[in-house]
Amino acid sequence: MNKIVILFFLVLSMFTSCSGKKDTANSDDSSLEKDMIKLTEQQQSLAGIATSPLERTINPEVIHCNGVIEIPSDARVSMYLPIGGYVSEIYVLTGDKVKKGEVLAVLEHPDYIALQQQYIESHAQMLFYQSEWERQQKLQVENATMQRTLDKAKADYLGALSQTKALESKMEMLGINTETLLAGKVSNKVYLRSPVN
Repeated sequence: MNKIVILFFLVLSMFTSCSGKKDTANSDDSSLEKDMIKLTEQQQSLAGIATSPLERTINPEVIHCNGVIEIPSDARVSMYLPIGGYVSEIYVLTGDKVKKGEVLAVLEHPDYIALQQQYIESHAQMLFYQSEWERQQKLQVENATMQRTLDKAKADYLGALSQTKALESKMEMLGINTETLLAGKVSNKVYLRSPVN
């Protein structure tokens, strides 16, 4: 092996010392070529240097690397609930892929129960005022009630309706189904779901 290396450097030094030409045309390339050695095919074969074109191969070894992955700003999503809560369970980790609607975390708070109670009471009151208003309308047709009583029944109904709709919107923002709530299923948990894939 040492004989081949010595022979290689000997042949290389002979070729470099014999060439007396200087290329002044490429002065920019000369600074780059100072530290570069070019070999002919004969020199490569004498030195035992073999080359081949690049090929795709499967590397069976695992390469461990450290780094940071930057996410484009249009792929980031910030999430929050309109009212506070305590995170009791987390189902995903940073970097996990999620699907739209997938539960990411569970939050708990006593205010969730109070809000659901307000909705149920408001809905019941709205139904009462609705039936009262309809009853007063029937009595008005028969001239058995005063206009003032009818107007008050209508105002009570519309007030209860707007309060119920506002609470229904809050329930929707929290992801609470109002139909199951009216069936009597009150929960102190709210599920935080992914808005995007």
